[in-house]
Amino acid sequence: MVHAGGAPRKYPWDLWQDGEIHWITQGVDFKPPPLAMITALHRHARRTGLRVLTKVRGNQVQFKYINKYWWEEEENGTAGEHTG
Repeated sequence: MVHAGGAPRKYPWDLWQDGEIHWITQGVDFKPPPLAMITALHRHARRTGLRVLTKVRGNQVQFKYINKYWWEEEENGTAGEHTG
């Protein structure tokens, strides 16, 4: 995975934004403390126009990216479609 600047991406953001619940583990999937990783997840959500739900359990972080306007998707019948 490479971003626009040509350097490798630190995390697989595209894979994580699939709307599914993900569990990542400190020392395996990320290096900083879990609360710092949650900050990174929320920062990425703001940059991409998404929301992220997060939970910490010990050295693991559970999260799920969702569209900011998920209720509009339900109203117009596009719920479940990734828009971003």
